[in-house]
Amino acid sequence: MKWQTMSAEPTQSQIMASQLKQYQSLSLKAKVTLSKKKIQQWLDHWDDQCYVAFSGGKDSTVLLDLVWSINPRIPAVFVDTGLEYPEIRDFVKSYGDRVVWLKPKMPFNQVIEKYGYPVVSKKTADYVGRCQRTCNPNVLRRHINGENSDGTPSPKSKIANKWQALINADFKVSDKCCDVMKKRPLKAYEKETGRCGIIGVMASESTTRKQEYLNYGCNAFELAHPLGKPLSFWNDENVWAYLKENNVPYSPIYDMREKRTGCMFCMFGVHMEKGSNRFQRMYKSHPKQYNYCINTLGCGKVLDFIGVKYVPDGVQCDLFDEKHEEVV
Repeated sequence: MKWQTMSAEPTQSQIMASQLKQYQSLSLKAKVTLSKKKIQQWLDHWDDQCYVAFSGGKDSTVLLDLVWSINPRIPAVFVDTGLEYPEIRDFVKSYGDRVVWLKPKMPFNQVIEKYGYPVVSKKTADYVGRCQRTCNPNVLRRHINGENSDGTPSPKSKIANKWQALINADFKVSDKCCDVMKKRPLKAYEKETGRCGIIGVMASESTTRKQEYLNYGCNAFELAHPLGKPLSFWNDENVWAYLKENNVPYSPIYDMREKRTGCMFCMFGVHMEKGSNRFQRMYKSHPKQYNYCINTLGCGKVLDFIGVKYVPDGVQCDLFDEKHEEVV
């Protein structure tokens, strides 16, 4: 008698991973069609009571173009944190009154004073901040040694050895900046209007966003905070191809060698940048903002602490007067 082995049923995560791989391999034309289908499903589910989170970046520019091709009455919402590149703000202004502008209740200087600087990564900043604020031995043990209170290993909770010195730094570290300055204004807008958001994130951007797709797909209807993500299976090449093929204007900041167009003063990931980093480029392209960031806000001392250069090679002095002239 022959025994027949039964293959295990694929898990939901495996099914979604296969689906994501399939979607990511589609042509741009097919991706546009599928994204529009996902957008229509989202709009239908919420009776068009939705909005597009518009950052002025290339991804949300494509998203807005797709949504408005279906329903041009859906509002675009921009959170004016005061930390955006001037080129981004000017680009958003070019849309006129079709964009709703929001402002956070707390400016960046107050955020870093109350909570701390955004440095290294959200995960590291969160763990370092927890250690700075507590004397609880179990918290310290988890994040410094990578162990739970019962002694079992918890390696994902451990701060990397090279960043543990931040715990005793003479400045605060935190991951709260984005929550305070971006998410809170959007949540207040949602509560006031009853609208649900559509955002232009892609699974290819990070392991976290890929995992979010594996858990919920493009349209996360069941979340406590529902979000539509109809570009989840796109990549950067698709975005640029769409902009060019459809003659969609985009912010000129990208023509200035900037690949990331979020908050100018954010220090997440800067230690991983090759060649001239965002601050070294800012030195030349936006001297006023550079001086405020490095000297007034004190980001220079934080970058010094983690060993990241913030002036271009060949420049000997990093202190400037109000006219951005070197101070000897």
